[in-house]
Amino acid sequence: MMNQGIHTLTVLIDKYPSYQEIAHAYFLRGKGYEEIENKVAAAKDYNFLVTKFPLAEETTPAYMSLAEFAIDANEHAKAISYLKEVEKKPEDNHYPFALYKMAWAYYNLKDIPMSLKYAEKQIHYYNDIEKSESEASGTNLSTSDNALKENTLLDSAVFYFEGYEQNPDQYSDAKAFAYFRNLDKGPTLGKILLRYSKLLRAHSHDHDLVVWKDLILTAELSGDLKSGETLEIVLNTYDHLLNRRVYPAVIKTAQDIVGLYQFSKKWGNKPYEAMAKAQKPFWIPQKSSSKSLKRTRKPTEQKNLVLI
Repeated sequence: MMNQGIHTLTVLIDKYPSYQEIAHAYFLRGKGYEEIENKVAAAKDYNFLVTKFPLAEETTPAYMSLAEFAIDANEHAKAISYLKEVEKKPEDNHYPFALYKMAWAYYNLKDIPMSLKYAEKQIHYYNDIEKSESEASGTNLSTSDNALKENTLLDSAVFYFEGYEQNPDQYSDAKAFAYFRNLDKGPTLGKILLRYSKLLRAHSHDHDLVVWKDLILTAELSGDLKSGETLEIVLNTYDHLLNRRVYPAVIKTAQDIVGLYQFSKKWGNKPYEAMAKAQKPFWIPQKSSSKSLKRTRKPTEQKNLVLI
């Protein structure tokens, strides 16, 4: 069926090259080729379209497809050249998608400042829309717009982490915390902080994983941060340290979990959603004693410490 459509469009293009809607015909044929995964033929039609009919409304989606082809071919600089054409049209509905793809393209080129720049640009774009719509009608972003914005916020943790791996001093934990808090002040902030914690763990940055946990925990206990993900960040650190058998740090982190739970109870807050995970016993080879820990013994095990 698709091949028949392509054939019909080819006849139209060959027979009526001056047809009023010829630009649209090239676009549709390009889409047809794209559907059957003939990217070479599709790219040829799209390039002809954007070159010969630069003012046609189909040029923007054509540039988006050309950028996607370049990304698939790992030609990120080429993709950026196409996406910059879409960036010139902020009123077009492809605009925020182009910014998102540019952020990733620069990330793949290891250009973290530019990657973060385009992530920020897209987030600010949505913030402006949200503010405008809220003031005008009291409505929020559409579900799809909100989803793309949240994806960009979460991916900003990935972009920043790459900067940290390139230059730990320039992209330190303290700077990361301040950066993310400036980027978002809503419910997505906690998810960003948790994702960053998981990235530190996945790449075995043990010291900075603990530093990150302490930064978040201090802000939470001081009332400067209210995030349902704080406990999950502490638990993520705890699990990693336990796997590493860094027992003094494990005990300290277990005490952090107790302190966080007591903090939530003190202020009458609903317990953190992750607290259920923290209710299981924390078995730690005995190293020291603590008021928050008691000794217990299993028939087949040595003395251990269990969190209560």
